[in-house]
Amino acid sequence: MRWVDLVIEALLRAPTLALLALAFGVGQRFGARCELWGGAAAAVAAVGAGWLSSATGLGPVANAAAVVPLVFGAAYLLGVFVTTRPEIAGDPTRMFTASSLLAVAAVAVTVLWRGDDPVAATGGGNLRELFGGPSVSVDSAVDAAVASAAILALGALVTLSRFRVRLVVMDRAPELLVRAGHDARQVSALFGAVTASAAGLAGVLAARHGALTPTAAVALTVVGAETALLGGLGSIPGAIGAAVVLSLLGTLGDEVRQGWGGLAVHAVVLVVLFARQGHVGRWSTPRWEAAR
Repeated sequence: MRWVDLVIEALLRAPTLALLALAFGVGQRFGARCELWGGAAAAVAAVGAGWLSSATGLGPVANAAAVVPLVFGAAYLLGVFVTTRPEIAGDPTRMFTASSLLAVAAVAVTVLWRGDDPVAATGGGNLRELFGGPSVSVDSAVDAAVASAAILALGALVTLSRFRVRLVVMDRAPELLVRAGHDARQVSALFGAVTASAAGLAGVLAARHGALTPTAAVALTVVGAETALLGGLGSIPGAIGAAVVLSLLGTLGDEVRQGWGGLAVHAVVLVVLFARQGHVGRWSTPRWEAAR
C-alpha cells in the first residue's frame, strides 16, 4: 500500500501546484502581464502565515485569511506605483527588472525579519484509512479542497466576470477603457494583485507539507513556471493536468531515489517544450495566434 499512499498524496498536492502555476501563466491568456513575483509572494505568505500560526495558535490555513489579503494589497500598491508606470510597463526590459527587484526586495525583507529558517510543516497528519486499505491525510485533503476552490474562483474571475472583458480590452484597445471611465493601470495592477494572492495561498498550502524558507522563492518560481509551461500558459485545465503529472513524477521519483523526482520533472518539461518547438501558449491555440 506504500505506493498507493504516495500516489494519493501526490494527487492531493496537485491542486496547490496548479494554483501556483496559474499565478504565472494565466496572464498570457488575456494579454495582461505575466508577473514574475509569484515565487516571492508564495514564500512571503508562507512565512507570514507560519508566524501568525505560532502567535495565534490557529493553523496556517486559517491565518491565510489574513495573510493573503495583505499580499493582495501590497501587490496592488506596488503595481499602481511601480510596474504600471508608462516608462516601465512599455519596456519589457524595465518591466522584468522592476518585477525581479520587487521580488528580491520582498524576500530580503522577510529574511532580515526572521532569518532563513524553514517554516514548520504542520500538515500530513491525521491519517484515515479508505475501506481498510490506503491511508489519506485529512490535512492534505483539506489543502486540496482549499486550492481547488481558489482555482475555481480564479477561473470564474478571469473567464466569466466583467473583469475578463477589461483585461482583453486593456491588451487590444486600452483607449476604450479610458472612454469607459476605467484606468488601464489600475486594471493591470489589480490583475497582478490577484495572481500574487493566488501564489501566496499556494505558498501557505505548500509549506504545510515540507520545509519552505524565504529564499525558496527561487525554487517556487521554477516549479510554478515549469508547471505553467507544461500545461500551456493561460490554460486552467492544462495547469491542473500538468500539476498532476509533475506531482506524481516528483513524488514517485524521489521515492525511488532522492533527487530523481526533480530531475524527472525538469526532463519532462524540456522534452515537451522541445516537441512543441518552444510554443508555450494553450495547447489548443494556433501558434500564429499565440505569437501575435
